Amino acid sequence: DKATSLEIALSKGAAVSGRVIDEAGQPIAGARVWAMDAANAWEGGAGERTAETTAKDGTFTIAALAQGSYLFFAKDEAHAPAATTPVAVAGESPTTGVEIVMRAAASLAGVVVDQQGEPVAYATVRLSSKTYSADMVYRQAAADDKGTFLIKGLPRTALRVRAEGEEASSAAVDIDLATTPNKTDLRLVLDRTATIAGVVVDDVNEPVPEATVTAYPDFMAGEVDWVMASNATATTDGDGRFVLKGLDEGKFRVWASRDSGGSKRSSGREGVAAHTGDTGVRLVLPAPGGIAGTIVMENGTKPELAIVSAGWEDRVTAKGGAFTMLELQPGKYDLRIVGPEFAQKTVGDVEVKAGKTTDVGEVVVRRGRKLSGKVVDAKGAPVPGARVLFGKMLFGDGKQTGSEDEETSAQMGMRTTTTDADGAFAMGGVPRTSGSIVAEHATLGRSLSLKIPAGTEDITGLKVGLKGYGSVAGKVMWKGEPVAGAQVNAAPVGSSGQAVFVQSAQDGSFVMDKLPEGPTAITAMRTKGMGSLGGSRLVTVVAGKQVDGTIVLPAGDVSLTVKVVPRPGETVNAGVVFLFRGGASATNGEEIMNLFLANNGVQGEKGDTTLAVGGAAGMLFWLGPVAGYPTFEELVPRDYTACVIPITGSIMDQQLMGRLFAHMDKLEVVCKPVQLTPAPTQQETSVTVPAMRPLPAEEDE
Repeated sequence: DKATSLEIALSKGAAVSGRVIDEAGQPIAGARVWAMDAANAWEGGAGERTAETTAKDGTFTIAALAQGSYLFFAKDEAHAPAATTPVAVAGESPTTGVEIVMRAAASLAGVVVDQQGEPVAYATVRLSSKTYSADMVYRQAAADDKGTFLIKGLPRTALRVRAEGEEASSAAVDIDLATTPNKTDLRLVLDRTATIAGVVVDDVNEPVPEATVTAYPDFMAGEVDWVMASNATATTDGDGRFVLKGLDEGKFRVWASRDSGGSKRSSGREGVAAHTGDTGVRLVLPAPGGIAGTIVMENGTKPELAIVSAGWEDRVTAKGGAFTMLELQPGKYDLRIVGPEFAQKTVGDVEVKAGKTTDVGEVVVRRGRKLSGKVVDAKGAPVPGARVLFGKMLFGDGKQTGSEDEETSAQMGMRTTTTDADGAFAMGGVPRTSGSIVAEHATLGRSLSLKIPAGTEDITGLKVGLKGYGSVAGKVMWKGEPVAGAQVNAAPVGSSGQAVFVQSAQDGSFVMDKLPEGPTAITAMRTKGMGSLGGSRLVTVVAGKQVDGTIVLPAGDVSLTVKVVPRPGETVNAGVVFLFRGGASATNGEEIMNLFLANNGVQGEKGDTTLAVGGAAGMLFWLGPVAGYPTFEELVPRDYTACVIPITGSIMDQQLMGRLFAHMDKLEVVCKPVQLTPAPTQQETSVTVPAMRPLPAEEDE
């Protein structure tokens, strides 16, 4: 066996201290305090698991935090959970004076009853925020033997509540604890008694006992109540039979799994469509299979390290070229193989059969192209220790592009390397397809993306210049209220395939700590079902300073329904519908994504630079005629452009969705100008689209 070395890089940090007080300025003892990186859109951090507890005088100290912007949270049983706005932490020296003000808590009390009004003992009561965000509220409690419940320490805000019993559940109820902070009379009636029943069998028609069966609303059929959505879980009996209880009336997708977590849904990747009242749902749960093979370089050698993935859930590390991937559900897979020594390789339509391991034999991978050059700062001096990344799309959060973990970056389609002491870099395994390259240093800055054309020859002499870091902070506002859980992205003007993403907190605030100086498009999107509505504005990032990026999303009273019409005789099952303010033009998916991330407008009327009058007005999914057509709501009358990416096939098919993301440049786009007038308030347009061209199954990049 070969010894493996592990290197763990620690960021320099310093202590952060402060105090927790109530609205009257009095200290709060015994509160739990923790920090969350405000510029990291993808990771909530350890949270309460690493919380510090305030002393009698309300003070707290967190031993060390790296440089960045953080939200500080406080929680106890007597007050509403509280959080600061983003706080800048130097990381070099202690940060003091952080103050968290906790308001008096709201509380919710009531009773859970059945349809006859009788109390239901020990029912589960769940509540959450009405919108998704990194700091959303989620609580769960059990009613007592008389069906009564009391939940303390809640924020004074709008929440959604649902109760569940063994046989039935209640409707999801919206409550406003801002106007009634101590609600004592909530009555939750377990009147949702719809069921779905059936049987789970294996691939030889034998019943599968103790399988986990789960049902979720069928968004393909227009069921899109995501927050506190009706769902149910059951376990099969000795004959493989199950009954899912307490569902809302409607359409569902049902899956079965051999593990209790349901992570391996194997009764079909799309699940089985069912309607409440169905009693003969049949779920086939075949024995899992596997894939094995050997990765070989063109010269006959075997790469030391590679990552082999099949879809989004399953991947293994191949050492010395050999790999075996087990516990795969029967079906067809596209194998994606990445590694530092070769260009990415895709082996398409590998079929896995129940109880068998498919041997794909030797998979030959190419060396790929080599990119080399130097990274320099604003004065032209070489920059050692800079990260250099290549990819079709280069995404990151408010602190960095990609991930610090090269394996994770590789799964995101990015290749990475680091400059040497002279600022030079050499990156192998670059595919023949076009892409972009970006360089960044932890403290010195980030470059704009540099387009790399398609080709087979090595490219030398690249000079990548860094721009100093500035930061952008602000709030997302709509109709005078903050927008929680909005997706906020920044894309430098003049750069393509490059953007960073963060999410707004419950008070609408956001921060991006590290952006290259210069004109930058800030786009904010509030979630609507499977899509989003929003807008863009321009800011100028200044190195070494923080600028205000507050963005006010426009609100009008006109709605636009976009009807997707397939060409006669052609099949289109779904589509992605974009709406842009003003004129817009794109011919493929890669172009439209760059357009979606950029700002094609100017400042707001009367010099209001915070008003988002440019860029994309939104993006919605069309899931087929059964689900209805997407409608963009509360638009301001003006000229727009509607663009559609047609999809032929099921968006529940992971293999198809993987091909869509891998071949954005091959997806056809159809755009159409639309003029919205002040009346009528409900308007519509239609866009005729062709069937999606078949996407490559196997590709040597």
